[in-house]
Amino acid sequence: MNGRALFSNDAGGRPVPADLRAMDRGLEIRDRRDGLMLALWSYADLLPLAPPPGRADPTKLRLACKIEPGSELVIADAAMIAGLRRRIPSLAGRRQRRPLMVAGAVCAGCLGLLLLYQTLLWLPRPLARIVPPSWEVRLGQGVALQLAGAPGAVCRGPGGEAALDALLRRLAEANQLTFPVTIQVLRSSAIDAVALPGGRVLLSDGLIKEAEGPDEVATALAGELSHLSLRQVTEQALRQAGGAWAVLMVSGEANGWVAGSLARLSHPAYGRKADAEAEAMAVRMLERADISVRGMGNFFRRLDRRAPRSDESDHPVTDARALRPILQPFTRPALTESAWHALRAICD
Repeated sequence: MNGRALFSNDAGGRPVPADLRAMDRGLEIRDRRDGLMLALWSYADLLPLAPPPGRADPTKLRLACKIEPGSELVIADAAMIAGLRRRIPSLAGRRQRRPLMVAGAVCAGCLGLLLLYQTLLWLPRPLARIVPPSWEVRLGQGVALQLAGAPGAVCRGPGGEAALDALLRRLAEANQLTFPVTIQVLRSSAIDAVALPGGRVLLSDGLIKEAEGPDEVATALAGELSHLSLRQVTEQALRQAGGAWAVLMVSGEANGWVAGSLARLSHPAYGRKADAEAEAMAVRMLERADISVRGMGNFFRRLDRRAPRSDESDHPVTDARALRPILQPFTRPALTESAWHALRAICD
């Protein structure tokens, strides 16, 4: 195999045109002008050279020889370059390995991100089972401060608060809840209920006003107590708050960007499976407390008629939930008539 090149046997020296011949024993280099032998380089001694800065040319191959320091061979003959690279794998290594290395790095990075994503999806559930209650309380306080910290945000009607406490006590005793619960009503026209880590439940005045009876309020309260009992609230906190959780645990405060991250917990999205699990527990809670489960179907069916599948409620329901027939042999109203009126006037 023959080809042409430029040869220099002194660094910085003037290159001369050369004829190349690839032989079994090595690469023969002759002066093209007179045919004199300039060098015979063994294939084992060939080294690829990087081009000078700013003069990279992918169509050229630059070579040096281990035993002739300062010598340089610049080959622009495509056939000769291809032949040498086939014969000497190390000459092709820089060009061939780099794309493979880049592709391998990209694949490894994608796999790492996938594993991290799957870990982040899976890890919060087992962690939620072992998080110390004191941490949950601290986190719940941080979120509650963002939602109910403004003056007048929390309704303080004494009769209404007593009615809520009675309803909460009835559900807790009937279901033997082992964690303390704090419940507050927020001055808001939104139809909303949310559970926060540490046993906090916030109900909106709009939800109470929308309810046609205390059984429907009990339905909302039982749903949030179920999320707390199943540790879904803490699980969601670990998933959504991210770094804010760690900062809050260390600092004990919820300020700045931490507060912004925690505020997302006020609208948790548990997922269909978790919602169904909590709903089933809420039904059992109501049944054990002898509170009619019909309020659940009536309440959500009415909301659907008013605003089908809207974002007015942060807890959308399926038709199956609203229409499921449930038989209860014995029920008592969730609150007395006077307690119900006091609850409805809690923010007045």
